[in-house]
Amino acid sequence: MMTIELARQMAAFFGLSGTAPLRFDRLGSGHIHHTYLVKAGEESRIIQRVNKKVFAEPQQLQKNLVRIEHHCKKKEAYFQERDMTYLQLAGGEYFESEGYLWRAFHEVKHSYAVDVPQNENQAFEGAKGFACFAKALADL
Repeated sequence: MMTIELARQMAAFFGLSGTAPLRFDRLGSGHIHHTYLVKAGEESRIIQRVNKKVFAEPQQLQKNLVRIEHHCKKKEAYFQERDMTYLQLAGGEYFESEGYLWRAFHEVKHSYAVDVPQNENQAFEGAKGFACFAKALADL
């Protein structure tokens, strides 16, 4: 669970301003991980607590994520051609607290997550985005 003190520690660790007022909000239903938007003034990070019941080796999960991000960076033109982006880590490191691994991403502005599609278009766009991402990773 995120507390203000934990949010302060992670904000400093993941490079948010230490002088700006800090706030955080839970994002989504979090059926696997707990995800928060942490803001310090105009700066923000998506900070996520990895579910250690699902991922017994969270450090390995983080290593894989760093590898995927480096691969996607090589394909930025591919994503830009499709008017898409991918989550970029806010540093390759992770923060550990009380046996949990926390990782951070740069916020994708003007984006949102849908737990359950409300119409066919949302389902289509979600599938299209996943297919684009899978194709970009096909040669990883």
